[in-house]
Amino acid sequence: MNAPIVLFVYNRPQHTRLTLEALQKNILAEETELYIFSDSPKITGNDEKDAKTIELVAEVRNVIRRFTGFKKVNIREQECNQGLANSIISGVTEIIHQYGKVIVVEDDLVSSPYFLSYMNNALAFYENEQRVFNISAFSFPSATLEIPQEYPFDTYFLTRNSSWGWGTWCDRWDKAIWDHSQIQNMFKDRRIRMELEKGGTNLVPILEAQLAEKIDSWSIRWSFTLSCNNGVSLTPLHSYIHNIGFDGTGVHCGDMGDATALTSDLSLAKRVTTFPDTVEVQEEIARRFALCYGDMPFLLHSSVELKDIQDTLQSTVQSLRKQVEELHYEKDELAKELQNIYSSNSWKITAPLRLFFILIKKIFGR
Repeated sequence: MNAPIVLFVYNRPQHTRLTLEALQKNILAEETELYIFSDSPKITGNDEKDAKTIELVAEVRNVIRRFTGFKKVNIREQECNQGLANSIISGVTEIIHQYGKVIVVEDDLVSSPYFLSYMNNALAFYENEQRVFNISAFSFPSATLEIPQEYPFDTYFLTRNSSWGWGTWCDRWDKAIWDHSQIQNMFKDRRIRMELEKGGTNLVPILEAQLAEKIDSWSIRWSFTLSCNNGVSLTPLHSYIHNIGFDGTGVHCGDMGDATALTSDLSLAKRVTTFPDTVEVQEEIARRFALCYGDMPFLLHSSVELKDIQDTLQSTVQSLRKQVEELHYEKDELAKELQNIYSSNSWKITAPLRLFFILIKKIFGR
């Protein structure tokens, strides 16, 4: 039985349409059930922004209701905003306990026509390999990550997962560590910390940001789960996924400008993929993969963290503006009071204040 697709959408109707059209063109689409989780608008208190979000979410829901071409389409329209992390954790948990395995996609991922074939074949091939926790569909293009020419397979293992098109099994998903206190206690283990760092220099800072509640990421906690269980993720030589979300429209992916280092040529994705029989990490490939994050500074922070930094800066600017306005008001009130005193007929009061008032005018430029 093919694994069901679990698709998470929010407020990007055009991206959602492109994602669904690509999935629809997959050779196994008609044999695959599709579950779509549509999150509710997040109300911020900014009337203009909230109205736009409500409008976009409604457009997305109109898009997903029209799509066919799958074995069955099941739509979950949330009534309250869940946020991406909670949506994925709860949505995947629900569906994976029904089917035993899932293929997960978000609303900015365009897939190869062979994406579902690759994912289902890999899920079947490694179903009983308990060390394999994750099947990833994304890989860096060859211009960014050069795989040794002598490597004989179409896939390889890493200690790091990718959230851009992935799959897993129920028994491994049930081992996921979501609780912060549990993560904090386990993170004290130097071995686990070193295992996490093997996946790239940005993973530890991202986890620390998660524990400090500066970001809300399910993926970094899933990565941590792999590290705690000596787990690995299967990764293809040529990507089956192209991310179209770097245009500034997403909540968790900002405008990253030139994302050439992440641009995937889906024409290279193979219909038939070879898998390693032995579950082991090729150290040279893993080393080159981890270095990719050092070569691209914008990847040293997760997109969620970048959005959090942006929101913090905007909040700080607004707070400073308010403080400046309050200072201007207090300055004006003080000037009025001093003017009244200065204009008083009582020279006994005004005489000692004249010099002080002149100094005040110099300070405030009045």
